[in-house]
Amino acid sequence: MATPQSEILEYVGAHWWMYRCARHLLITRFPDRLAYNAAAYVSLVHARALTHFFYMAGRKHRTDWTADDLGLARQSMPAELHNRE
Repeated sequence: MATPQSEILEYVGAHWWMYRCARHLLITRFPDRLAYNAAAYVSLVHARALTHFFYMAGRKHRTDWTADDLGLARQSMPAELHNRE
């Protein structure tokens, strides 16, 4: 049975892997716009999950994990990631 820490690391690793795969697809040429849009969407979904894990405090859902769960010091969010109005 997996420990909570190994589950968290698997969660972060899966998001990182999917983000990297989608990003790679974005820098290659696509035969159509639909595939490009799908890769852009996937990369943003996983980037958001990673941003939440490393920079946000608290949980939106009880199944969410953050860096706090691994005892990692949460970094302050870079200015580029703050909401813009």
